[in-house]
Amino acid sequence: MSESIQTRRMYGHNYAVPGTYEVTMVVAERRPVFGEIVGSTSAGGERPRLMPSALGAAVINNEIPKIHDYYPMVDVWQVCLMPDHIHMIVRISRPLPQGKHLGIIIGAFKGGVSRAWWQLSAPASVASAAEHRAPLFKPNYNDHILMRDGQLDNWKRYLRDNPYRYMMRREYPDLFRRFLCITIGGVRFGAFGNMLLLRQPEKHRVFFHRRTDGLPTENTAFWCSESQRLLAAARSGDVLVTPGISECEKRIKNMALEQRL
Repeated sequence: MSESIQTRRMYGHNYAVPGTYEVTMVVAERRPVFGEIVGSTSAGGERPRLMPSALGAAVINNEIPKIHDYYPMVDVWQVCLMPDHIHMIVRISRPLPQGKHLGIIIGAFKGGVSRAWWQLSAPASVASAAEHRAPLFKPNYNDHILMRDGQLDNWKRYLRDNPYRYMMRREYPDLFRRFLCITIGGVRFGAFGNMLLLRQPEKHRVFFHRRTDGLPTENTAFWCSESQRLLAAARSGDVLVTPGISECEKRIKNMALEQRL
């Protein structure tokens, strides 16, 4: 498949008009070319972050600014560079020029990063030049269209906490397991996470409907009081259990992770 062909998440959506998107691009074969995650999840340690490679620094300092330089109506609001992939929150503030859309912008960005990679890792022999010039990224990209209330803030937190989650999985690989079927309170679930936490006797169910009394739940007094109660319980050592489906469930999950609860 051609590198210029981009996969759109929502067919029928006009990607040339104003909108906000979370975009993810993955390196072919998941090679860690952008750097390494350093730091620790332990209390008092340096919070995990990416130590960029030469290519990672080129992406941050050169390639990302080019997006706004070429398209002044496009801003990159937030970036999370990981060893083998890139997350960006992109805002299109005005309609793009005729014939342009988000896929073309991302395709050009990926091409620029690939060229930087070729220059920084030029082979010593001409024989390996063809292999060297292969595209750096997997074909296509993935996008989320950020339209719902709270979605942007949730993705900003996700990008900010990504290195921490990466290091947590590295430091405690045996704690995070996948189960096709577990039973909690008589209900069967598929789950991924630290199942040892379920042995804690003090657990709180985090469950919110999307709407309460006709309003989005996050706009109600119930959300304000219940979110404070749940986080206070977690700070005291209790465990929160949630499917993380509704917007408020995701908010509680993200706030708890952000506070290392």
